Order: sequence, then structure tokens, then C-alpha cells
Amino acid sequence: MPTCTQQQWDLLAPVWHNFEQAGTNADHLCRFAAELQSPAVVLGSGLGPLTKAIQECGIMSVIGADWSPEMARFARIRRGVSTVVASAELLPFADGSLQSVVCATGVINPQDSTGTAALINEVCRVATPGSSVVMTFFVPSIEMLCVYSALGLMTHGRQHSGRIVEL
Repeated sequence: MPTCTQQQWDLLAPVWHNFEQAGTNADHLCRFAAELQSPAVVLGSGLGPLTKAIQECGIMSVIGADWSPEMARFARIRRGVSTVVASAELLPFADGSLQSVVCATGVINPQDSTGTAALINEVCRVATPGSSVVMTFFVPSIEMLCVYSALGLMTHGRQHSGRIVEL
């Protein structure tokens, strides 16, 4: 499956607020909030809804990491959260420096085993022994699959994420 490029995510940043609740949101995260500790990072933080939700749970030392400079910029503007522009496969954190790592929806692409392995290795590098790691996956609803198909973003059950910029 093609994946969105950094430039495509930058183009989506101004309108992503229309879609950000389609994946893991603050309500989902509440189930895990008691397990999270500072310092924490949200990988694939986008516009920052999970980063902000973690702060609202009392974890004040949390930073969002997204490889799109525009997503990171909009997160700082819209939600006032700290962000860093970085690939989830090459994080700017020291070994064993994080107590909690949250991988937001969309960071893990099950069809990209090389990228997924690199991401998991990087999470293991930056997480302290015994830290909390929350990995989330996007499983679209039937309604969302119908919308994807109607927009030409999916055919025969396969998503064409490279076409999303055409919207």
C-alpha cells in the first residue's frame, strides 16, 4: 500500500482536524491513562489531540512527535502542546529516556514490515525498562469504508492513500 509522503501530510495539516477523531482519541486513551507516566511521547501526534489529552490526565512532561513540520506547527498553535519534528523510526531522544510511549493511529502500517520493525526497535531504544507502551491501530468502520470507496480512495478493500491529496 502506498503511504503518504511528508509533503502530503504537510498539505493535509490545515484540514486534518476534520479527520483526527477517526482514529484513537482522548476517550480511547482514558482506558490507559493510569498506566502513563512522565516523560512521555506521542508518535504520529498530528495536530496534538492525544498529546493534549495526556496532559489533561496529569502527565505534564509529554511531547508530540510527527514527521510533518506542518502537523507539528498546527499542534502547537491549536493545542499549545510541545512538539518535535521527527520520524518515528529515528527519534531525537536518549536511550531509555521515556517512561511512556504512545503510537498514535496510523504510525504503524502492517503492510510495511521493515518500517514497523524499525519503529518497534526505536520504541524499545527510547523506552525505559518497564515503561508503558501503547500502540494503536486504525480499523475503519463500515461507514468509513463506504466513504473511502465513494471517493475513490479504496477499491477491492485496498486503500489508496497516495490519492488522498486529490480531495
